[in-house]
Amino acid sequence: MLKKIFKYFGLGTLTFITLFLIWYKFLFNEYDEFKNSTFFENRKHISTDGPYILYEQDSVRAIQVVEKSGDYIILDERFAKQDPTTNFTINSFSYNNPSEISFKVELMDSLFIPQAIYSKPDRIFAASDIEGNLYAFHKLLKANQIIDQKSNWTFGNGHLVLVGDFVDRGLNVTQCLWLIYKLEKQAKEQGGFVHFILGNHEILNLKGKNHHVRSKYTKLADKLGLDYTSDFYGDKSELGKWLRTKNTIEKIGDILFVHGGISQNLINLNLSIDEINQIVRNNIGLSNYSDSTSIVVHGINGPLIDRGFGHYQNAETHNIINNVKQYFNVSTIIIGHSSVDDITQAYDNSLINIDVHFPHKDSDTIRGKGLLVEFDNRFKIDDLGNKVKI
Repeated sequence: MLKKIFKYFGLGTLTFITLFLIWYKFLFNEYDEFKNSTFFENRKHISTDGPYILYEQDSVRAIQVVEKSGDYIILDERFAKQDPTTNFTINSFSYNNPSEISFKVELMDSLFIPQAIYSKPDRIFAASDIEGNLYAFHKLLKANQIIDQKSNWTFGNGHLVLVGDFVDRGLNVTQCLWLIYKLEKQAKEQGGFVHFILGNHEILNLKGKNHHVRSKYTKLADKLGLDYTSDFYGDKSELGKWLRTKNTIEKIGDILFVHGGISQNLINLNLSIDEINQIVRNNIGLSNYSDSTSIVVHGINGPLIDRGFGHYQNAETHNIINNVKQYFNVSTIIIGHSSVDDITQAYDNSLINIDVHFPHKDSDTIRGKGLLVEFDNRFKIDDLGNKVKI
């Protein structure tokens, strides 16, 4: 009987098995974008994470997940408000890399809203859309002497500009944020500056839209009876308070930095850079906006989400770019958000898109890249330190 069944179905079965194996190999290939989906989560649901610093009524709570003897332990400690701990060690979750990234962070004495317009420094290094990929972020910064082996600032009086979307999708989101936080403090001490421009994914996290968040983060909050958004990133958490100080648009010299883009609808509102930043800041965490201006700023034509510059290369877009340049008195606009294979210039070199793909481990052939602006010269520079003028 079995022989008859195999004789009847044999070729089809063999074909099915072959196709299934090809599909399986494709789906689980480490280079494939599905590697970033929640399907590939660590089975224990939580892994190295934090710390989350939460300010309670009469104490400071520090929550961190650390690895111990092959398992993950949740440390949940409270300190008196008048004498809180201010130093923490941050460890990466090395899910497919042999080496762990570890660095120390000291909490800032106070947080402030940065200015949005700066004189042009001698050196600017810009990157975007890291999405919790600490491995690629650290590798890129280290290869280009922004940081040293111990994750300390080595860029002197240079400016590091991070053009949004450093959260979501990855497994080292808090580690990326704490590294930026650490470098921001160290850069100021050396006459440099770290600019963290908000992207749409930072805003999504702050308003509780967590569909791109890996389950390790929400599982940790659930285990502690907390809410991922309102507790871990609320206005009474250190990271939440810090993110709420950040700008959406900044002008450095004659360069405008924005995550998504600038639409004609936004220009027509006749808002200043500071006004746009304040509107975004005022509406952080809100799902509904009460006035037409806020709807435009936060909508599909707003600076966080608009993809017109990245997706529609035509005469109409060129006209809008010229209008943006004139309105903000800039020569160049630098964006992320719209993924490209390589750092590109367009529209008479007025637009530079830096949202490139990043590797997840040493064996990946993709090269992470950033943009270096050095004395008006522009270079794309990769995570091996290779420097090419554009």
